[in-house]
Amino acid sequence: MSRKFIFLIISFLFLSGLNAQMRAPEEWLNYESVMEVTNGQRQYDFDVYCIQSSAPANVFWPGEKARFAFQLVNNTNTPISVDAKVEVIQYGSKGIPNDVWLPEIVKIAGIESISVRVEISANGFANVDLEPNLPETFGGYALVFDLGKYGRRLATSLIRTFKANPTAIQYPKQSLDDIGAIF
Repeated sequence: MSRKFIFLIISFLFLSGLNAQMRAPEEWLNYESVMEVTNGQRQYDFDVYCIQSSAPANVFWPGEKARFAFQLVNNTNTPISVDAKVEVIQYGSKGIPNDVWLPEIVKIAGIESISVRVEISANGFANVDLEPNLPETFGGYALVFDLGKYGRRLATSLIRTFKANPTAIQYPKQSLDDIGAIF
């Protein structure tokens, strides 16, 4: 009886230590250096929320113009009045050998820096409309607000991808369903 109990305890401890779950993007390797943000602070001077996008789920097809509305929230007891900038960063991710759950984020290019005047009352908020010039290059992009001494925050991420074909297919196939027995 005691051997079974010890085996169960050891098995439980071993299995509870396994964490087979994809990590959140802010936990990805090099996230802070690529986005130039600081994670894990107890309090940030401001928060930014994407409250409107011109494309569902921030998925933009070729030729689509990106338009966003952001809400910046002042978390301090003093007004924020600053000439800020919004950086558009093209990024990608790649796998780390022997760790399928932790990707590495890689900066491909800094696309543009948009100047924005930000005026937020103490403990207040302000809405900012933005129309970044996204290139037609397929891939992932990030919008990062830089408020100088108040810090940097990721506003949103988005993707430019091929246009979906809305044609209904009677028997759709997955990518490897139709390669035949000999491949």
